[in-house]
Amino acid sequence: MGKYSVYDHLAKLNVGCGQDIRVDFLNVDTLPHSGSVMLDIDSGDLMELPHNHYEYIYCHGVINELRSDLVDIMNQFYALLKNGGLLEIGVISVIRQDGNINPYAFSVPRATRYLSPLWVEFFKEDGLYANYPIGFTGKFIELKNELSSLGVHRATLRAVK
Repeated sequence: MGKYSVYDHLAKLNVGCGQDIRVDFLNVDTLPHSGSVMLDIDSGDLMELPHNHYEYIYCHGVINELRSDLVDIMNQFYALLKNGGLLEIGVISVIRQDGNINPYAFSVPRATRYLSPLWVEFFKEDGLYANYPIGFTGKFIELKNELSSLGVHRATLRAVK
């Protein structure tokens, strides 16, 4: 039995949940919050969770703040998802929907990376940069890719194994 096996009945994962505690999800965050499990995402603690297990991973407002390599993070998400599992990611983009620079992206105190809406192209099967050798070992199909007027980029990807 693994360290977190008590949560194996949960098929949905909320990564970097903060105060957004979701019912029927395993809610994980680096900081302690009521209703969440503390995991150091940057140290690879996600890999202690069961692989090929999750039907859905929700990760909004977190990727910009992690210190880990983005490719490593995406490889971890892929490893945790079962075949056909969904990954929904929301990030603050440096570009708004109107094509202008998003000044808010640079005002987030904990931000360690700044992404354009093209970041997802490295990780989806038919992406512009899908064949670029960055070390991503998974395969995702894009289901949704949108950029809001406020510069929030949301992507929903399906794992193919």
